[in-house]
Amino acid sequence: MQEKKDEARVNVRVDPALKQQLLERTKAEGKEITTVVIELIKSYLNTGSTSSEISELRQRLERLERVEAVVLGELSA
Repeated sequence: MQEKKDEARVNVRVDPALKQQLLERTKAEGKEITTVVIELIKSYLNTGSTSSEISELRQRLERLERVEAVVLGELSA
């Protein structure tokens, strides 16, 4: 298989049991292994869309915590 000019190949050695778990999980989730690995690399480097997704999730969690505090305050009143 020939690589595209805007792509690079990374080969990684892993324990066969770990590879099998990865295959099973990605299949169950309907994902490609390459997609999962790229997401992990971006997360590790703290760049790309994964970083913005984490930031968005933090903001949503903060909003939920504020709503929870209001609801719990009303219930105890």
